[in-house]
Amino acid sequence: MKRQTLMLRRMAVLLIAFVTTLAVILIHRHIMVMKFEQQLIHSMDDVSAQNKSVIEAEVEEMQEILAGIVAEAEEKYPEMNSDDELKEVVAFLKPFAEIYRFKRMGVITLDGVAHCTDGHFEDIQGHEVSLLGNAGIANITGSIQDTIGEKESINVLSMPVHNKNGEVMGILFATARTSDFRKLINVESFEGLGYSYIIQKDGTVVTDSEQSPMYGTTNLFESMLKHSEKNVEVVEEVQKAINDMCTGHVFAEADGKRYLHYAPLDIDDVQQTWYLCTIVTSQILDERMDDVLDLYDKLLILAGLIIMCTVLYYIGTCGKDEKTLRTLAYVDPITQGDNYACFLEKFKSQKEENGFFVSFDINEFKLVNSICGINKGNETLKEVWNVIASHLTERELAAHINGDHYVLFLKAESRTVLIERISKISDDIKKISSKISIISIWPYFGVYESKNQEDPETCYGYANQAKHLVRGKRKTNYAFYESINYDKVVEEKQLVDLFDEAIEKREFEVWYQPKYKSDDETVVGAEALVRWRKEDGTLRQPLSFIPLFEKNGLIANLDEYVFRMVCIQQKKWMEEEKHIFPISVNISRASLYYDDIVQRYQAILEDSGLKPEMVPLEITESATVDNSQIKRLVERFHSVGFPIHLDDFGNGYSALSTLNMMRFDTLKLDKGLVDFIGDSNGEKLLGYTIKLAKSLGMRITAEGVEYKNQVDFLQNLQCDEIQGYYFSKPLPLQEFEQLIK
Repeated sequence: MKRQTLMLRRMAVLLIAFVTTLAVILIHRHIMVMKFEQQLIHSMDDVSAQNKSVIEAEVEEMQEILAGIVAEAEEKYPEMNSDDELKEVVAFLKPFAEIYRFKRMGVITLDGVAHCTDGHFEDIQGHEVSLLGNAGIANITGSIQDTIGEKESINVLSMPVHNKNGEVMGILFATARTSDFRKLINVESFEGLGYSYIIQKDGTVVTDSEQSPMYGTTNLFESMLKHSEKNVEVVEEVQKAINDMCTGHVFAEADGKRYLHYAPLDIDDVQQTWYLCTIVTSQILDERMDDVLDLYDKLLILAGLIIMCTVLYYIGTCGKDEKTLRTLAYVDPITQGDNYACFLEKFKSQKEENGFFVSFDINEFKLVNSICGINKGNETLKEVWNVIASHLTERELAAHINGDHYVLFLKAESRTVLIERISKISDDIKKISSKISIISIWPYFGVYESKNQEDPETCYGYANQAKHLVRGKRKTNYAFYESINYDKVVEEKQLVDLFDEAIEKREFEVWYQPKYKSDDETVVGAEALVRWRKEDGTLRQPLSFIPLFEKNGLIANLDEYVFRMVCIQQKKWMEEEKHIFPISVNISRASLYYDDIVQRYQAILEDSGLKPEMVPLEITESATVDNSQIKRLVERFHSVGFPIHLDDFGNGYSALSTLNMMRFDTLKLDKGLVDFIGDSNGEKLLGYTIKLAKSLGMRITAEGVEYKNQVDFLQNLQCDEIQGYYFSKPLPLQEFEQLIK
């Protein structure tokens, strides 16, 4: 009896132990399922954020490429109103289409006709691209059916092209195959069980991952509703969130439970907001838990014997799976180092107060992929990461963002120390070229000094802005955020805004720098120069506004204004029966791009009643290098009687072929050549130049003459005219009139 009672007690104890253990195991089992699901959601959020950044950066780069091409096209082809010029534009675009692997590029004229690099012409008047472009709006279309050439899905990037007056004169477009566009989101994630869509607000698919089981669907919401009636509420929830521009996630039914994360894409020039939807099947959760759950089922039988082993295994398994998920979310797949999400988390956890955010790229990295191949490109990115890692010290961070973009957080005692470190990093990165046998690479850096725990993403954005100041430069490959001169930007904007008023009020004054005859040192003419006298009487020097007006095109108006003022003054002197000298007027490079420039200057001259030889025109030699139409313009100016002077000869662009190709009346030697006087080789060069020009029938004027020995040397070489501070600086009108009395 006692033995039976003891047995029953033991059985009861074993039963209680088994039930207790079973309850603990089941509770832990449920907790583990929940934790796996939470980890998956957290990892998905991070992966979606990374994909979002990659897509936005890639599309922004495509937009920058197109904007650069548009800017160059506007400079080269200011009108685009003739068939020949349209052919030139298409020929100009063709290499870009090949380089960037667009299906085609082209220009759409205002009448809606698309002229394409692949030889097609198509009337697309009324199309979205044509309507928005004519309205001056840049755009990227969703996925549409190509109506030109081979029928396939495409995405079209378009930007309006403006003439010098700011009016739309056409639309430059680039057609990307949707299959190429799709590569933006064909990033394998979650062992091939994750896939993405880019959709519009109504669910229309812009592009989708090839891994998607619904690949090829035209509307994501409609496809979800077809899969399950349970998705009605899910679709309504997502649509409401999208209308409110929100980011979030839901669970949907589509051949099983699926996790869907949605977030708006921050992309300029898209007329409808695009959303990135990233979807992961619950299968990944099931697969990762199968082994663990099988083990737990066995533990139900052996619970009383292996409780401690089960707990230890649970802890170990949990830690292993958490490490796997963390790797997916925080390890860059190319460099095997930290990604941007990891960088942000580490920075926030460290609570660093002071340091330097450094953003850097590799100049023209795409050439590595194009010339050396994708594998070499990835190897290069890995080697760059190894260089970065070797330079990091304690409590410093770095991450590979995407492509050739990296970010660092460095500690340094001063900016001088930081610059030295950047220089060493740069030198080591350059050595990679010879190490792995690729084309030469070099990085460029933007730096922002962070203080008082500033937001890291904002700091990285500031460093990015600074980086653009040195893009493409080799001499100095770093810039600090403070180098962005916002005061100068504001000041230049004010100058542009004041330009028309200054012209109207005649605030621009014409000053005269005399030209002296070499043999008897008498005044024989002058060069007209411009000064800006503000309302308070102070003078603004030319260097503060001339380069700005050359950059934005206002210089053409200023050139014409100066020419008109010189003609008016010459006419006044003539009416006063005073002796008048030739006053030469400069024509800037930008002015020469206007086809009707000769007619406009001729009309001004005729209004004044002057002979053209009294207002010679000066063209800089740099203009003859950049503008292939200069020869024709020189001939047209000559045909109406204008003498043409070649200005600044010897200022870095000089080519003797220029003298042979174009007929100039006077060659003006730049101060750079005049300063050679005193150097035997320089004097020989100057002597040969003067002899050559004279043999071609040109007169010689020497500029920038400041010393007596220069005057003597030039007189011995029979230079015709001398201009410079030795005789006179530029003079305002009243002083010049006193000089020539």
